[in-house]
Amino acid sequence: MKTSTHNNPADTTLSWEADNTIPQFIKLADICKILALQKSTVYDLVATGRLPRPMKLGTSRRAAARWLLSDVLDFVKTLTDSQPPHPIPDTSALTNELIWLKPTSLSTTKRPRLVRSQKRA
Repeated sequence: MKTSTHNNPADTTLSWEADNTIPQFIKLADICKILALQKSTVYDLVATGRLPRPMKLGTSRRAAARWLLSDVLDFVKTLTDSQPPHPIPDTSALTNELIWLKPTSLSTTKRPRLVRSQKRA
């Protein structure tokens, strides 16, 4: 955490106090869920510098490593901002060919099947 260089403790302010947000740390497992990636891929992103390195929460070699949630969300934002918008596909031809069959009874456990309609001659 960053503090000011003043010697008076009353003048010391933390960087996150200015905007009234407390930094949140997340585990590797949480990053894997957010990004839908394997651990090895997350470590590859860290090694290439695309994702920030985790912070060690102690001095020992086995200290817990955590990422700042804001850093991970910034990474996701840069990914989504760099992607071109995808056009919405025209599915009208597909929906005209498909019909839903309703189940014969509500007590059946089978789901309705999606089938292709017969082509007209």
